[in-house]
Amino acid sequence: LTIVPAVMADEVVQNLESRIIASFDDPDAQRWYVRGSKFISEGFPLMAYAPAWPEAVFGRDPAHQDLRVLGAKAAFDKQGYNYLEFIPVVETQGGELEPNPISLPGRVREIDLWVWGSNYDYYMEAHISDYTGRVHVLQLGGIRYVGWQNLKAPIPTYIPQAGGYVTGG
Repeated sequence: LTIVPAVMADEVVQNLESRIIASFDDPDAQRWYVRGSKFISEGFPLMAYAPAWPEAVFGRDPAHQDLRVLGAKAAFDKQGYNYLEFIPVVETQGGELEPNPISLPGRVREIDLWVWGSNYDYYMEAHISDYTGRVHVLQLGGIRYVGWQNLKAPIPTYIPQAGGYVTGG
């Protein structure tokens, strides 16, 4: 008697794409609001769309002079846990600014952004909401360096990105 084990193969296919979700090249396309923590000095933070770009991505080609970055400058009255928040917003009919979260299409594996570090001992976080509205904080890394770096954070599998369903039987 010869027993031949059945060999079965299951092919798992993944379609991974990189997408630019937001850029600062057109300030009218997405409005941003920058606010500081409790001890922000009066008159700060200052915000500007500056003509700059990471040369690691676009090179030194002057044809990219229409690219922009969102820059912020802050000063604080006291040392301690100080921070800046960069919030995508929309203006309501009453002239108020309200948060306007950026939707991430598909099932996201990681997020990344290019950040200019000025050798200050601060770090970057991304606050993301799952499909139920629960906020999760992802650590992108420190900015104690000079120049551009691509900061990344994987999206943990415990963050739900789609709802389950129940089938009748």
